[in-house]
Amino acid sequence: ENCLKHRVSFHPESPERLRYLIQDVVPNLARDLGFKVIQPPRLPSREELELVHSTKYVDGIYEIWDQISRGADSIFLDADTQAVEGTEETVMHAAGTTLQAVEDVIENKALRAFVMVRPPGHHAEPETAMGFCFLNNIMLGL
Repeated sequence: ENCLKHRVSFHPESPERLRYLIQDVVPNLARDLGFKVIQPPRLPSREELELVHSTKYVDGIYEIWDQISRGADSIFLDADTQAVEGTEETVMHAAGTTLQAVEDVIENKALRAFVMVRPPGHHAEPETAMGFCFLNNIMLGL
């Protein structure tokens, strides 16, 4: 649910995609396949972000979120990647959920994990946002 707060008006990567899975698909799959759905409160540390992204980029991300919290309507990082109110919480929970899922598997708390978050994060590069992705959740999980 934390990953539903980032909403931009111009892009198909929207909360409705994830909301549909959460409300209509996952309950039946969880029942039929016997898996547990969790929403960990885990957030990534700055140090964890800097294992994947440059310090300069992470500084820039935090500055953008600060500008949004001080009243900026939106800030574009590239043609597809827009920060708005709710973006920081969504992006940080997505990264934290990814990290928690990997930790749970490594620590044998879970046999496997499937992470449904948004923005997905697979396009972000070490020095730049790209394709509606702010942080590279895939690389954070490795």
